[in-house]
Amino acid sequence: MKKPILALGGGGRVAALLKAAFALTGETRLIWQSRGALENGICFDPLGPQGDVEMRAAMRGRQVVFALAGVTPASGSGLEVNTLLARQVLRAAAAEDIKHIFFISTAAVYGNSDQAHHEDDAAEPVSPYGREKLAMEAVIRADETAIGKTILRIGNIAGADQLLGRVGQAPDVFLEQFSDGGFPERSYIGPVTLAKVLTQLFDRAISGYALPEVLNIATPNGVTMDALLRAAEIDFQARPAPNTAIGKVVFNTNRLMRLYSFAPHASDSVRMVDELHQVLAQ
Repeated sequence: MKKPILALGGGGRVAALLKAAFALTGETRLIWQSRGALENGICFDPLGPQGDVEMRAAMRGRQVVFALAGVTPASGSGLEVNTLLARQVLRAAAAEDIKHIFFISTAAVYGNSDQAHHEDDAAEPVSPYGREKLAMEAVIRADETAIGKTILRIGNIAGADQLLGRVGQAPDVFLEQFSDGGFPERSYIGPVTLAKVLTQLFDRAISGYALPEVLNIATPNGVTMDALLRAAEIDFQARPAPNTAIGKVVFNTNRLMRLYSFAPHASDSVRMVDELHQVLAQ
């Protein structure tokens, strides 16, 4: 049977973690695309000369698209690529009668605030990456086709972030500490928990359930960076936080919790690190 879910962007760090996590959870419905060689996947460049044709061929007969492909500041590519990819995905999906598309966005669209960010809050990004992702979101939200579309604003993924991406390495780690003795707090999600959340969303999309247009993806409570490093047994040195440092960037996840029931202690730093070790062992 043809796999009903096309996952675009199978060559990056997040994809690698998710593939291992899906193997642990038993999710086998995804076929992955990448620009480079990919075992048991589909290889093409979405923005290449034949990208439109190849994109349509990859979508043909499928129900859901998981549009993970994109660029980040670390990739070295122009950030406008994210909007170009979104436009192409929308065109191909409309031509191939795709039921639902999940697009990946970021907490960077919200800007600076110590309040828990709700999906309906005004987005005021301060970084070029946040502004470009918000521009991508605007293109998606302006699309008038009947395709279901959900923008997933994903928090930090344990192991795909700059902090826990150090697991298994031994570099010097410096962590900003505020005058009250606290460390930065962020919304996180473990890779196995993320895989389970995505499976639930895929199930609902395939069944025709009306999903939100924008959805924060993280565990219910924020986690401090020092707690994560201690759980991962990574030594670090504290240094004074500059005046520009942001102490807290967390999501309001009430909308997600109406769709998914988190396991107890899903926000616990030890559990997140354990999930990372599980996927790295695959």
